[in-house]
Amino acid sequence: MKQQLISTCLIIIVSIVIGFLAGNSCSDNVRVIRDREIIRDTIIKEIKFPPVKIVKAKPVIKFIRDTIIETKPFEAILDTIAKSDTVRLKYEFPENYFSLEVSRKPDSLLIENLTIIDKTTVNGNWWEKPAYFTGGTLIGIIIGLIISK
Repeated sequence: MKQQLISTCLIIIVSIVIGFLAGNSCSDNVRVIRDREIIRDTIIKEIKFPPVKIVKAKPVIKFIRDTIIETKPFEAILDTIAKSDTVRLKYEFPENYFSLEVSRKPDSLLIENLTIIDKTTVNGNWWEKPAYFTGGTLIGIIIGLIISK
């Protein structure tokens, strides 16, 4: 029993010495590590414009000749795309109505969010690592002695 107590104390003393010798390699200064993380987030937002509409507007009629020409009723329709905008024009005869509709291309807006996260890591005192090492070694020895009995 006395032999086992001496060997246990010897192992504890040796592990403390090894822990402090291993911890000696750690610097005495506190190191501050700064890390910067940049997060870019781009959002494309579409802005839709309401179409411009003129429905059945009565134009001012100006007669150039005095003679009456009889024509069958008709509709003249123009539907085209001009510079990414849709234009629809309609004329109804004999009522003399004009209809106009202009649909514009949706505009897009780029919104860029830039988030910068500064991370700071501070290492502890010089004795923390040797203390953890020594404590872990001691706990391992104690568990080993308990299990071996």
